[in-house]
Formats: sequence, structure tokens, C-alpha cells
Amino acid sequence: MTNREMTEIFSAMLLAWPNAEVFKGGVERLAPTIKLWTNCTADIDFWTGQQAVYRLCRSCKFPPTIAEFREQADRVNAEMRAIAGQTVWELRGADSLYGSVEAFYEKLPKGAFTREVIDALGGPGALLVTVGHGGEKLTMWNVSGMEAACRAVVSERPELIGGNLPALICKKEMV
Repeated sequence: MTNREMTEIFSAMLLAWPNAEVFKGGVERLAPTIKLWTNCTADIDFWTGQQAVYRLCRSCKFPPTIAEFREQADRVNAEMRAIAGQTVWELRGADSLYGSVEAFYEKLPKGAFTREVIDALGGPGALLVTVGHGGEKLTMWNVSGMEAACRAVVSERPELIGGNLPALICKKEMV
């Protein structure tokens, strides 16, 4: 995260824990602390940091340490990877059940999480990517794109934040 992004994170934490001694004097006085946090969380993107703070606000009586913040960020990232992987797994099954991913997509109701993820990715045509490997071209599932699409959908649906992400079972979405 950048210093500006961490300053935004600290502004949110200041609101969440207004009586905490660490925040006395406001964001301006916290410049050295924000710099330390920025350096210790440089590998965490802003979206993940926001999700971590939302979760910490729900579970911590006191302001978090850098380690607690990183732990929540790691959980957010693990959850996004798991959801993307599960979505790909389900789409593989849907491909064989419906004859094609496109046929499955057409049957998904509007507003279904899986459909929103596919839409955020760019439609059914973006589910697969072709890559060069050892002089050959391989077609594979776009897992990294799926992860980014999951993040985009979760960003638009804050009710999914904080451990409330859906158990993605396409069959249930079809009912």
C-alpha cells in the first residue's frame, strides 16, 4: 500500500476506535506510525487492506497491530483464491453437465454470484486463456482473472464482506 492509501486506512481506524490512545492527535501526528505501517504492508493492495479493516472493526475491541492487520489481509486473499478456485471447479462441472460454459451461463439467473463473476471477467469468452508453453499453445482456465472478478463483485456487494462470502454452488444458484 502507498502512504496515501495507508492514511485512508488510518482515517477509518480512527473512526472505528475513537478513544484509542494511539490515535490521539489525529492523522497528522501519526505520520511516523503510518510510514511504518506503509513499509510493513507494502505487499498488501488497498482493496485487501480495506477488507481487513472491515473485519477487524467487527472483531477487535482495541486497534489492531500490524501483525493482526496482516493476518486479516492474508485471510481475505486466501478467501478470494478459494472462491476463484471453487468457481473454476464448478464451471468445469457445468461445462460437462450443460455441454458448454455458455449454455450454463445462460441458465444462471441475473444476480447470481457466479453470473456476476463471469460478467465482471468479461463474459463466458474470458473464462479461458491461451498461453504459450514450451513452444505449444495451451488453453487453461483464467484463474487469476477469476480472482480479480471475484474481488470486483465483492466490492460491489459489501454484504459479502467479513466472512459472509457465499458458498458457491452453481446448482443452488440455478434453483
